[in-house]
Amino acid sequence: MRQGTVQRQISASTQQDPQRELSQARLGLYGRIGAAFSLVYFALVNIFPAEPKGWQDILFCVPNAIILGVAAVFVATWLLTRSMVLEGSWLRIVDALGLVLIGLFTACYGWLTLQEMQFSYNGVLAITNVLCFRAALIPSSARRTLSLGLAGVAPTVALALTHTLAPEISALGGGMLGYVLAWCSVGVGISTVISGVIFGLQQRARRAEHLGQYELLDRLGAGAMGEVYRARHAMLRRPTAIKLLKPKIAGSLNIARFEREVQHTAALTHPNTIAIYDYGRTPDGLFYYAMEFLDGTDLRQLVATEGAQPPQRVIHILRQICGSLTEAHEAGLVHRDIKAANVFLCERGGIPDVVKVLDFGLVLHTDDQQEQHLAGTPTYMAPECIRDPGISSTLADLYAVGVLAYVLLTGRVPIGGESVPEILANHEAIEPRPPSHHLPLDLPPELERIVMSCLAKDPGDRPISARALGLALAGCAGDITTSSAPAAPAAPQAHAAEPNPGAAMETLLPDEA
Repeated sequence: MRQGTVQRQISASTQQDPQRELSQARLGLYGRIGAAFSLVYFALVNIFPAEPKGWQDILFCVPNAIILGVAAVFVATWLLTRSMVLEGSWLRIVDALGLVLIGLFTACYGWLTLQEMQFSYNGVLAITNVLCFRAALIPSSARRTLSLGLAGVAPTVALALTHTLAPEISALGGGMLGYVLAWCSVGVGISTVISGVIFGLQQRARRAEHLGQYELLDRLGAGAMGEVYRARHAMLRRPTAIKLLKPKIAGSLNIARFEREVQHTAALTHPNTIAIYDYGRTPDGLFYYAMEFLDGTDLRQLVATEGAQPPQRVIHILRQICGSLTEAHEAGLVHRDIKAANVFLCERGGIPDVVKVLDFGLVLHTDDQQEQHLAGTPTYMAPECIRDPGISSTLADLYAVGVLAYVLLTGRVPIGGESVPEILANHEAIEPRPPSHHLPLDLPPELERIVMSCLAKDPGDRPISARALGLALAGCAGDITTSSAPAAPAAPQAHAAEPNPGAAMETLLPDEA
């Protein structure tokens, strides 16, 4: 049968099954090694014997034919796995049939060499060796290896029992049967243990690569809360991102509350909020959730590669962020970690610069009791949250939006520092310079006023809501709602060397570690 014909007879899912591919590759390796050992044994017995043999003795010797028969079984196994793609059921049939045939051949070899007192060595040792190296190479459960092992040694045990009952060799048979039974038991037992250990490790590795209905493909990155992997749904084949909560986070947070907040976040339907599909726990108890996979870039990378962005593009991005936060805030959810790395730009339906707000991992419901520790990124943290870690209001999210707007417009954070304590102290003490101070061209005055109002130390001086902020941005000159192509970025310019209490704390890019 031609390769093309076989390929057409199997399903696409079978071709793409990595476990089936591994089993076929290992079965082929088993065939090659078995054939090589059989031929080496044939050479040792016939080409380098203790007593010289003629060619007629070699060619017309039945034991030699049996040895070559065993080699032929191994070669056939190898050729089958090499020439065609076998489904899982056919792989098991080839494996089982080959082992049964080898068991029959080795039993016959023992029968023919009985008079030389070599039955227990040649027959039993051959089949037990085959059982053990098969168990080490071919992925198989302990139960299947035990069944195949018993089938493989059954002819040898049956022949030994026949010899024992034969009166003409009764003096030899009694001890021989016990020897055969002992060695066969050892061979079957060792091969079963080998399969159990190796197959168990393989199953654990496969379970570690699967979370429920999701198959983990590769690691995308890591953050404060956990690691993110690219994944695929087992049935839908839908590209997915999986976030695993770090063990130390899972141990310190109330997992029940975290699950409840993931449920709240999954209920958000705004097109600029990343969609959460599912959540659960790994077999080891780690919490995870599945979300839509995005192909694009986050704003931190955008600023790092392109620098400051044109006001029109910044307004377009900020309005989408405000749309996402409006739905979340009106549902009683506070993000608490708005920053450049948590806002993604992608293309949807041929429309560029579609925003997705990511990582609601620090989200809190306004009705919940607030945690009494700092949560968020220092360069984006509102002063009131620094003074009182129990405060996490929607207005703190708007402060972070102001910092993000500043970063997009200037390529630098408004307030920085040499260390986390210094950054936090500066947020309370230092008034940032207007964004226009760092740019060669003037910003739209209304846009600059909005950004500075978001950065107000007093929450009461900020926009009253994300909805109000979005409406204010919509009224700015140069607003765009769609973009046929990303606008050319403006090059960042260093600030003038005039006295500025906060100049030493400003950095070109935000530290979001």
